[in-house]
Amino acid sequence: MIEDRFKCRIWDDLEKKYYDFSWYVNNIETVLNDIEYSGTQYNHNTDKQYNKPQRYFIESCTGLKDYNGNLIFDGDKIQTIDSKGNPIVKNIKYIATKAAFCMANDYEMKYDDCWDIWQSIRVDWLTEFEAEIIGNIHTWKF
Repeated sequence: MIEDRFKCRIWDDLEKKYYDFSWYVNNIETVLNDIEYSGTQYNHNTDKQYNKPQRYFIESCTGLKDYNGNLIFDGDKIQTIDSKGNPIVKNIKYIATKAAFCMANDYEMKYDDCWDIWQSIRVDWLTEFEAEIIGNIHTWKF
């Protein structure tokens, strides 16, 4: 399990697909330049600002697996059941202030800026409530 913790995947927002770590190693300069130079930019020739969208997103592995044995990554959406048997969708995200991978209920995401909605992932919880990956933040349709 610990060896999986250091895996990552890269989302390409232009091609709409994931690349694995070996692709990242061969394209590291491209990915890091994209991340560094995305966001608000200034064009000195036209004296105007513009927004350059980020193309590549690096997502780290939590080192944990869902009910079906699939590795869970930052950015995944998992579905579980509550104590009454109702489905709940949770988002997985690394929270730097907690120094941990955390999860939050999908319906709480609109409060992310004002409340501390993120809770640390408990390994026993993933098994007990049959957590299963159902998508990710890039391809999820609301």
